Amino acid sequence: MKKQDFAGIIVYVIILALAAVFGLVVIREYSPKSGLSSGIFILFVAGAIVSGVIFNAILFELAHIVGAKVGGYKITFVSILGFTFNKVDDKFKFRFSSYDGLTGETRIIPNLKRKKPANPIPYLIFGTVFYAIEVIAVVLSFAILKRDELPISVNNIAYFLLIIMAVGGMILFYNIIPFRLDSMTDGYRLRLVSGKKNKEAFNAMLLGETVSTEESQEEQNASSFSSDIKVNELYVCLNEDKFVEAEQITDAIIEDSKTNKKISNKALIESKANKIYLMFANHDFEEAKKYCEDSFSLHDKKELSEENNLSCLRAYILLSGLVDRSRSECVRSLDKVYRLYKHTPEEKRRLETKLFNIAIEMIAEKHPDWGISDYRINA
Repeated sequence: MKKQDFAGIIVYVIILALAAVFGLVVIREYSPKSGLSSGIFILFVAGAIVSGVIFNAILFELAHIVGAKVGGYKITFVSILGFTFNKVDDKFKFRFSSYDGLTGETRIIPNLKRKKPANPIPYLIFGTVFYAIEVIAVVLSFAILKRDELPISVNNIAYFLLIIMAVGGMILFYNIIPFRLDSMTDGYRLRLVSGKKNKEAFNAMLLGETVSTEESQEEQNASSFSSDIKVNELYVCLNEDKFVEAEQITDAIIEDSKTNKKISNKALIESKANKIYLMFANHDFEEAKKYCEDSFSLHDKKELSEENNLSCLRAYILLSGLVDRSRSECVRSLDKVYRLYKHTPEEKRRLETKLFNIAIEMIAEKHPDWGISDYRINA
């Protein structure tokens, strides 16, 4: 189990524990006073929870949008519980899609027309600010509505609002955790953008650029964003068919990981995955095969097989097909290709499709009787 997966489990357990305490201490105690039958009261609580999820999902993404605008960013993608507005050709188009977050995601890029550099802090802290406003509003409303002289139905509204606030608190708790979970939390990003150079690195990563000055590069090497920026640069090289430069980047990340503990696990895995592809694309087959046999253990292969993205799937089928010569393992892995394709960000789909199809042809060329060509992505 990965460290971030374990951390995510702990956070979810804490959230469930907080929910249980709130349910026992607040909701259960109020149940006899609500004037509702047990069945209706359960529906009342369920309705409040659903309303809380929807309301707070909207609230937190609105906070991200406002914070991004204040910080000097352009909005490129907003998703609330899968209801997504994606910017294409300067126009927002609606669709349903996956997102990186608990209840939603807002993607941004720096507004280069601004004189001042974009500042990510408002984007990352406005969720907490907006929730604080929600708490003040709910507490005041609760104090007004929860009075003995008022009808029970009015008291019920007070508790309905209280449940909505509690749901928001649990979502916020997840989002302010200062380390990476199963998604990139605001707390994790906030910890990483401390300092001027880290903010520059963050903005460079959003733009798909590297920090070019000598002084910035030195700071960047010590930055927690360094590996992510290098991976971004790697994909730029792959997109431009600069395979030699791309391989140099993968080598640098893999080598740095041996001594630099700040390199993210995601960046390292993607670098290893692309190194496998680049070995077969840039080198003699026997040389590439020997490199993979010597450099990738069973643990590495297992790690690649467990990653849910096309670059790792591409690498894993190359190992299975060209190194291990296992058709069954290739086919088993390829069964999830279209699911992974649908979860690939649109801006990366064209490149990932091209590279994946090339990998398929590499295997088909060595094993024409396997029928692997049928798994090409037609998109």
